[in-house]
Amino acid sequence: MDKDAKLLEVKGVSKRFGGLQALRDVSFSMDEGELIGLIGPNASGKTTLLNIINGYYPPSSGTIYLDRHRIDSLNPNQVAKQGVTRMFQATRIFPRMSVLENMLTIAYAVRRIPSRDIVQKARKILARLSLDDMIHEDAGNLSGGQRKILEFGTCFMANPKLVLLDEPFAAIHPELKGILEEFMIAHYEEGGTLLLVSHDIPSVVASCPRLIVLNVGTIIADGPTEEVVKKDEVAEAYLGGIV
Repeated sequence: MDKDAKLLEVKGVSKRFGGLQALRDVSFSMDEGELIGLIGPNASGKTTLLNIINGYYPPSSGTIYLDRHRIDSLNPNQVAKQGVTRMFQATRIFPRMSVLENMLTIAYAVRRIPSRDIVQKARKILARLSLDDMIHEDAGNLSGGQRKILEFGTCFMANPKLVLLDEPFAAIHPELKGILEEFMIAHYEEGGTLLLVSHDIPSVVASCPRLIVLNVGTIIADGPTEEVVKKDEVAEAYLGGIV
């Protein structure tokens, strides 16, 4: 096995929507066990990049590899079965299904853990996310923040190799945000790999050892967080600084 192989390799990815160049020659890699913050001003291409990684959009050019297997031609279900899970900005749950059923549905769909372990795993995750008291409640009856936490929880139901999180902290109560942060950091400390998109810059800076900064579809900085936040080009992109 190649000891230098990366878990994720994004190579020269560009994306054009008609006359709009959303991403231009984006390249970076992730090792297994990294927690990386992907930040940038509005319309910098962050969500577009996540959509390409998990198969919702094909790149206009460039390639993406997961565990040395090319995935940029796969659809979202195929990418999920390879071990990439995704949380969206707009919460996506099944409102007429129970909290537990939402968790089980994802696990059965991607089939990355034995069926005999699925219910136990779901209950364990829900307990860590303080949703165990609502396990049989219809998901549609949850608060907005609880729905967000439920979707977050489903991302961890299939032993993911890589978790993509798009604005998990947006518009939720600070107490619920703390639950998400604690779970995310614990997953990282247990060896998990996460790519976090968020406008909550203090939380990203505090949580992520490495930052990638996108601006107008181009990476303008990539490195240790404490170094990236001091770069002039990053401060300029945020119109006056981020720290």
